[in-house]
Amino acid sequence: MPSGRSGEGPWRTTRRAVVALASIGAVAAIFGTVRVASPQFEGRPPRRHLGRSTAPLRPQLLTYSTVVENRYWDITVRDVGSGQTRRITRQSSMTMACDWTHDGGRLAFMTNRDGNLEIYSMAADGSDWRRLTNTTRNDYGPEWSPDGRHIAYAEDVGGGLLQIFLANPDGSSRVQLTSGTAGGYAPVWSPDGTRIAFVAGTVLKTMASDGSDQVTLFTDSAEKMPTDWSADGTRVLFMARVAGIFKLDTIRLVDGAVEPVPTGDYDAWAARWSPDGSLISFYSYGIASEGFPTGMAAVFLMNADGTDLRQVTTLTANDRSWHPLWGP
Repeated sequence: MPSGRSGEGPWRTTRRAVVALASIGAVAAIFGTVRVASPQFEGRPPRRHLGRSTAPLRPQLLTYSTVVENRYWDITVRDVGSGQTRRITRQSSMTMACDWTHDGGRLAFMTNRDGNLEIYSMAADGSDWRRLTNTTRNDYGPEWSPDGRHIAYAEDVGGGLLQIFLANPDGSSRVQLTSGTAGGYAPVWSPDGTRIAFVAGTVLKTMASDGSDQVTLFTDSAEKMPTDWSADGTRVLFMARVAGIFKLDTIRLVDGAVEPVPTGDYDAWAARWSPDGSLISFYSYGIASEGFPTGMAAVFLMNADGTDLRQVTTLTANDRSWHPLWGP
């Protein structure tokens, strides 16, 4: 089964999103620019509205971050089968859920409670906060290794350049995995823990878990970012900017074949397969005809083939939700 682990936020900014994800999440999304889509992505089906579905779903847990009353940051867990929710945190500072350990015991997240973005982990009930990073710049998108022994994340090493680091769960034994002017960000572990998918500039790559053996999967001029890795290790799910918005694709590692995942008119950020592989979660800024106000995002689900789109969270003038991940 796929790993299933694991927009603009409320800040006023002058630049639009690029580095969301799955891993970097909504926070880094405020730093981007718009680029022209690559001709390699031409020939997609025309943009269209997907039919909304109300078909029942089997019980599975989905975690996402929500800004409530334009003030409080909640991390919420929802049973997508029953719709029942429970809130893990309620913070006035930014608190962004990023990745669960495979056993569901701890959640890695980002918070700016210390004045800049740092990485913490917490117990599944929201208690026992533990700080992993302590830097003068921002740290983004922590991802647990499958065995729970390491966390990969991106760090601003100066001038907005991001590089990928590896550390123990307590932040010790920190090692830099990427280097160079292209940097590295959005790390996503392979299911067996031997490789990490990431992006350097506009190049989608994988590397060994120690940073060696870097292999290019796909490159063009479009902004892109890996968001999940299939459990059989054969495909990587990634987002790429097409005609001004991020759309989803999968790439087959054996031959580099890229296949689009239809999301209709919706942009799709931080997409992940559900633990059973039947669903894809993502968050979206919506489309103009749906009336999403600027900077407002909601969480969506759809079947893995892009059918049966459904909106999970609602939007009000002061509430918005993003960055879903499956579990615990």
